[in-house]
Amino acid sequence: MQWLLGSVATGIAVLAVAFVGFGLLGERLNWRTGAVVVMGVFILFGAPMIAQKLMLLARDGEASASEQVAATPIPPSPQVPSNAPVYDPYARAAVPR
Repeated sequence: MQWLLGSVATGIAVLAVAFVGFGLLGERLNWRTGAVVVMGVFILFGAPMIAQKLMLLARDGEASASEQVAATPIPPSPQVPSNAPVYDPYARAAVPR
């Protein structure tokens, strides 16, 4: 796994996307081949996350990641006094001096 997701794989993926990009730019490759290479890179580097989500779904049944995110408490937003001055960074920007 270290070899598949390490610096060697990252370098190979960067070179593959660059060569495909130049091939598409020079009209030597079709868009389908380019899309396949880019999707392959996304699947290769996203495989641990995809596997983790699939295992979570298999273990919990219908639980989803959005339910887990919603379960974490959201901190309240800071209260702004009603008489606070309105900050406008562009105030008088177009007025000549």
